[in-house]
Amino acid sequence: MLNDDLFGQTYDQLTTKVFTTGQNFQMIASPIPFSFLTAGPGQIDPGIYQLVSQMPVWSPVGTFGQNGTTLFSAYRQLLANVTFKVDPGKQADLAAQASQINDYERQLVQAQGDQNQAYNVARNNGGAVFAAQYPDILTWLAGPGSTYTTTVNGLTKTINQLSDKYTTDLAAMQGDQSLKASIQAATTPTAAPSSGTPQPGWILVADAGGTLQWQPEFVLNKTPAVVRQDFAQGSVGSFTLTLSSATSSSSMKRSWAGGNASYGNPFFSVNAGGSWDQLSIDDNDKSVQVQISVKSSTVDLVSPGVWYNSGFLKNLALNQGAGGYQLANGWSVTGSKNAAFGPNGLLSTMVSSLALVYQPSVTVTMAESTMQRNKQKIAASGGVRIGPFTLGGSGGSQSDTKISLTGTTSFTATSTSTDPLIIGVNVGFPGGVNPS
Repeated sequence: MLNDDLFGQTYDQLTTKVFTTGQNFQMIASPIPFSFLTAGPGQIDPGIYQLVSQMPVWSPVGTFGQNGTTLFSAYRQLLANVTFKVDPGKQADLAAQASQINDYERQLVQAQGDQNQAYNVARNNGGAVFAAQYPDILTWLAGPGSTYTTTVNGLTKTINQLSDKYTTDLAAMQGDQSLKASIQAATTPTAAPSSGTPQPGWILVADAGGTLQWQPEFVLNKTPAVVRQDFAQGSVGSFTLTLSSATSSSSMKRSWAGGNASYGNPFFSVNAGGSWDQLSIDDNDKSVQVQISVKSSTVDLVSPGVWYNSGFLKNLALNQGAGGYQLANGWSVTGSKNAAFGPNGLLSTMVSSLALVYQPSVTVTMAESTMQRNKQKIAASGGVRIGPFTLGGSGGSQSDTKISLTGTTSFTATSTSTDPLIIGVNVGFPGGVNPS
């Protein structure tokens, strides 16, 4: 299949030629413009926060918001499934609290599953019109799916309240001061967000209404303003990818996640009237050639705040009672059910860095007959999307992209946008439990 082969070649070249420092690269099927702002002291832009705080799906290709589970919520749920060496009477109280948290977590998982199923059914029934209006589940949840958002938010609020009490009680029982401090840091601050003084491990993030709220901290190595400034100063990390429909690729199956990947989008699309429309290219057309060049690229490192205790998680991954704690009965380090870590684990992945590119350009060559079918659509478009690279359209204004037809078989699109593009993330693994 053309789509599979070209996405596979793109992934293979990105991981072997560009983002080679870590072999746990996840390509984003729907590229994200790095148009975030540098927020005030003790704050972070809500858009970038939503991205870095989530746990990526266990796949070489992901979609923004696809998993829906945050690293922090999974971390606190794991705390409720760890047995600590404390007074037996206190242990019984902790167990009762943990059971209540787990009951609500199961309800939340069911509610999230219901909303995902409802979106998929609506997308399948709605066809191209629905897909253009609601290209991802987050857009749909802000509109027709808002009732699901209300249910999920209500359950999340209850879980947070119960988890705050659990972590407060748990911290008070700890003799290990380092562990005690990190557990305390995983408790929502009692001070009003308007005080502007975050406790360690927390940061202020504006909600949908613009009101600042406490959120568990994530730290980026470079602010959005610094990233844009670095790119504007010169060309660093430039690269070129060369793809061909005559070449098959199975690199996705050899990725860190193994198995096949779901892309969510066609490899070739153009933007017309604010929506993305797939180009008509025959799967059996072996004449398609793609060259993607990028002026600059970099990675921006991401790390959780002090609420995240990596040493604690590594001890749990050994599960030998080191530090006076181990996984509760019925739980295992990895596995298919009640696993703490690994592909099916409660705490499976985390974002360790963002993969950014600056001012990409693409040249696509195809058979003359194929170009004739698509020529009018390309010429009238306000942007193009080639694999994980978006130029114009919803990834930037039309004025930021130049599209030109060359002869009877090629077209070129060049981005002049000053906003970089997030085309992937490097994935980290809590507890040090790397893919086998």
